[in-house]
Amino acid sequence: RKVAEAKDRGDDKILRALVDSLATAQLRLDNLQKATRNAEFVDIELDRIEDKIKALVEMAVSHEDPDFISNQVDSVAESISHTEQAMREMTMLSNIDDDFEQGAPAILDAQLS
Repeated sequence: RKVAEAKDRGDDKILRALVDSLATAQLRLDNLQKATRNAEFVDIELDRIEDKIKALVEMAVSHEDPDFISNQVDSVAESISHTEQAMREMTMLSNIDDDFEQGAPAILDAQLS
């Protein structure tokens, strides 16, 4: 609605600001959706890794082939690395959201004369 009003008035300055605000809001929405997908991935991945570790413990008792166990441990370590990367991305996005919740920077609170 505001965009249409700015167009009707021919106010390019306000129109650019509104369009930029919409683009920023879309970017934040995209980041939130990515974080949601990452959170789902991390939850599923942690369950999978836990099951894999339990299976490794059971196999270590019954298998005598150390190479087989080593390969399985390497596989779990790689899975953990991917999960940690997703968790770092979520933490980064979470920190960005915390910054937005703290409010506007002090410079924006200053009175203009």
